[in-house]
Order: sequence, then structure tokens, then C-alpha cells
Amino acid sequence: MLRICATENTGFFEQNNGQLSGFEYDVLQSFADSQSLVLDVKWVTSDPMVTIIEMVAEGRCDIGAANFTPTAKRKQLVDFTVSYFPVRILALGSPQGSVMSYEELTDKRIAAPRYTSLEEIADSVPGAQKVVVGAPEELAEAVLSGKADVLILDSTLVPPLIESYPDLQPLFFLPTQGDIAFAIPKKWALRQALNQHIEGLRRGGQYTKFLRRNFEPEIVELLEIGSAD
Repeated sequence: MLRICATENTGFFEQNNGQLSGFEYDVLQSFADSQSLVLDVKWVTSDPMVTIIEMVAEGRCDIGAANFTPTAKRKQLVDFTVSYFPVRILALGSPQGSVMSYEELTDKRIAAPRYTSLEEIADSVPGAQKVVVGAPEELAEAVLSGKADVLILDSTLVPPLIESYPDLQPLFFLPTQGDIAFAIPKKWALRQALNQHIEGLRRGGQYTKFLRRNFEPEIVELLEIGSAD
């Protein structure tokens, strides 16, 4: 059995009437098949970015799936696989906003999700004021209510947010590029096997097949832009 702790994320990991789907699901299911293992998914809804890391560290899950960025703080508790998706950081704002470039972020209010590497990125912008909130929906509300000038989010989370908040406008990519990976327990026996599986998917056509299966063409285009070097 392969124990997965996951949070629902449109296009990446979803459940509908007991049916699992999503890009992360496809990657993990294909790995489980290769190892003759059965997936056992535990859904985490309460503060998943923190809770899942804790569950993996405590040995309650074999894999944590929540579009994790391998930050230094998280690496103190768990290990990470190789990246299954490189991402760019995108700034979004309201149609009435005036910030149109990274250089214009100086002295602006930047909404960033709590306990993520995006907090550190917001801190690195000279003179900017960080507005820390939780879920992506709270980022959108902060911008649209005028509490923040822009929000920053990794490109994998932008498509579902724009679907829910069509008034948000993608503005520009930040210079920073990151990676997302699965969280795994330290010294996990299947780490090398999973890393080799992910790398094999990226080299072959199955990776692209999974991507196109789970996202609309315009979203695939945005994700591919976000994954570009």
C-alpha cells in the first residue's frame, strides 16, 4: 500500500463521487502500478500545507501531495522527490491596479500565502509591505478588496484561481523560478524508485499526456510558460 496525504487542487488532485483524478494523481498512480502497490489517499482540508508535512514527518503518510516547494524549513522535517513541475512565480492584480512590472513592486503591498517560500520572495522586494494570508482564495480577496496591491502565486495554482475570480489579471512573472515536489519521509525506502519514475515520465510522452488530460489547452499553455527556463 502507498499512503498518500493530499489536498484537493483543481487539475492536480481531485475526487468526484469516489473517482480520483488529476496530474499528481496520475503520476502517483502510475508509480504505484509500477511497484504493484495500491494507493490509499487521505484527504487533508485543515491547513494542508502545514498538516501534510507534519503527517509525512510523523510517518503517517508515505507521500505528501500539495504542490510543495522544498523550502529550507520543510527540509528540516521531511525529504522531497525530484521536481515533478518547475514553476514560475506570477503576480496578479485587479483591473484597476497600476503595478505592471517587477520593478514597480517597490513600496507596494504584496499578498503572499503563509508558511510558503512566497513569503520569503515578498520579503525580498525592496520597500514592499507583505500581507500574509492563508488559502489562494484569501489572496484574491485581499487584492480585490484593496487590502493588497498584488498577489504572488506559483503558476500551477493560478488557473483555478482565475476561474473562480475572473476579475484577477495576470500581470508579470517574477525573476524567481522554483520547483514543486512530493514530500516524503526521511530515508524513505522508495525515494530513488519514485525519483527515477518521475524522471522517466518527463523524458517520455506520458508526462505530456498527463498534463493534457487534466488541463484545458489555455491552462496547459500557461503551465508550460511557467515551466520554461
